[in-house]
Amino acid sequence: PNQSWGKRQDALTGAYPAVIMPRMQAIAVVGRGPGCGKTLVAMTRLRLVGARKLPAGGLKIIDCGCGYTEKHDLQSEDGTALRAASSVELPPLVDAPYRLAPDLPPVEALAASGLELRHEALVSAVQEAARFGTPVIDLTGGRDTELVPGTTTLALAEALGGPIVYVSDRPDG
Repeated sequence: PNQSWGKRQDALTGAYPAVIMPRMQAIAVVGRGPGCGKTLVAMTRLRLVGARKLPAGGLKIIDCGCGYTEKHDLQSEDGTALRAASSVELPPLVDAPYRLAPDLPPVEALAASGLELRHEALVSAVQEAARFGTPVIDLTGGRDTELVPGTTTLALAEALGGPIVYVSDRPDG
């Protein structure tokens, strides 16, 4: 008989780990605006978490201004950079679920693309990424950028309940 009460069996190996470590909360990287260094800071956070031998994956929930690859897929430059810094491999539709061609603010790019998203879809994207490890989220635009109707970048970061890293390219913040 199995004597591993209270322990979960690993689905891949069938082993019962001695200690089950809880996953860290999502780390949200919020900035003053586009181009202030959020992706670089998020990559650094990913490498720091990975250096502690903890699983962490970079996430760019909404990425505007994406280009097309040779296979006609939209490619997220930030998503690609975050993927390279991650200690776990997230599927492409998890690390950058909403890639948009229009180089517009998120609400406008979504409308131009014919997409309608709600706050719950953004939270759900983070929860999906959390299945693989600690999500480090590079949030689009500035802290007051409206991602979806009624939800700003900062409001989403606060709703996730984890640490928020604020990035500014100016000394006065």
